[in-house]
Amino acid sequence: MKREWIAESTFVRRATWLGAGFVLVLAGCGTETRVTNEPSPDLPTTPKITERSDRGKRLPAPDAGEMKFDSDTQTLRLYDLPAPARWMVHMPHDRAAVPVVREYKLPEGVDADKTLIYIAEPGGRQSKSVSLAQVQRAGEALTSRVP
Repeated sequence: MKREWIAESTFVRRATWLGAGFVLVLAGCGTETRVTNEPSPDLPTTPKITERSDRGKRLPAPDAGEMKFDSDTQTLRLYDLPAPARWMVHMPHDRAAVPVVREYKLPEGVDADKTLIYIAEPGGRQSKSVSLAQVQRAGEALTSRVP
């Protein structure tokens, strides 16, 4: 008789827990429904790319007229930057930009329209980029004006 009572009480406990779990699943955690295209009132809006809240405003684009590109030697000459900033070059065949020194030799046959040059600061702030083609055009414009 004692075994039957133990088996019956175990069965009752398990059935109770199973029933309670089933009720919770059916009821769900909340009954409020929200239209998915409505913005959530508790979440902040996404900042614009030019004003990222985590990194501040973007730096201005570098001056393409101050940079020089020698197509014979494939050498890019850049101007001096303030101490924490550094030059970055992103070539089309690379996944990420690389930091470069003031005189940087580019590989032969690089696509001037897709090779980008920009300034980066510690903490992730970046300038807008200029293409190598813009640097070449700025250099041609300066040499065409010289008598």
